[in-house]
Amino acid sequence: MTTALSRHIEVLLALQARHTDGHTYQGWAEFRYARREQWVAEQISRAWLLEWAAARNRIKITNAVPD
Repeated sequence: MTTALSRHIEVLLALQARHTDGHTYQGWAEFRYARREQWVAEQISRAWLLEWAAARNRIKITNAVPD
């Protein structure tokens, strides 16, 4: 797992730890999107899928600028 994904998960878990039901945001003041909890799940799922694919050499993640 990359450092970026590990850090992202760490921050999300800290946000969720604030609530007994595990939701992430405290409402509109923190994130103004009606489906913010679903958005969090989607983003972490995409990050995990990218990590999975990269670990199996299905994709290569790089900062290189394409030709």
